[in-house]
Amino acid sequence: MDTEIIVNLRDVGEFVNYLSGKKIMHEKRLFRGGRIGSLDLLSQSVNPQTVINLRSSPDPIEKSESIKQFHFPIANSLEKYNTQLPDVRKWLNTVLSVLSSDDIKYPVYLHCTSGKDRTGIVIASLLWLLGIPENIIKEEYLLSEGKVSIHQIKLSLEGLKRKSNYFSKVSLSQLKSNFLVSL
Repeated sequence: MDTEIIVNLRDVGEFVNYLSGKKIMHEKRLFRGGRIGSLDLLSQSVNPQTVINLRSSPDPIEKSESIKQFHFPIANSLEKYNTQLPDVRKWLNTVLSVLSSDDIKYPVYLHCTSGKDRTGIVIASLLWLLGIPENIIKEEYLLSEGKVSIHQIKLSLEGLKRKSNYFSKVSLSQLKSNFLVSL
């Protein structure tokens, strides 16, 4: 019996909308979670058209002509929650520039090993750029199973605010168009 699961798998838009009590983000467009063992398992739950791997090692899934795959590793030794570090800033800009692309295919599955640290920082940064209230960003982050710390996500958000033009490679208007519901 195959009991493989994807940890911390969730629809980001669905949970942001639930936590806020209103429809802010598109649902079924951006999923987050942990490591994937097979494309079949992922396709059963998400059926992604884009997979963004934040782990240091490549995904053990087969290449697919119909699915765009990106790999953005960052050193395990780097304190990723410290968004003031130049290497973390560069990494976040690279990942979010892909999410702000006008030719991205949906749904997107963004993941790391357990779907809480690297993934949590990227999702928190994305939500912050979209103007989602900080209390919702923190609550969404704390939904993850495993060791999560409100202090760590606060540190990440504070680091984003300390540098003007932090996200120089990201098209904010395209990012909003990609993920926010029209008001």
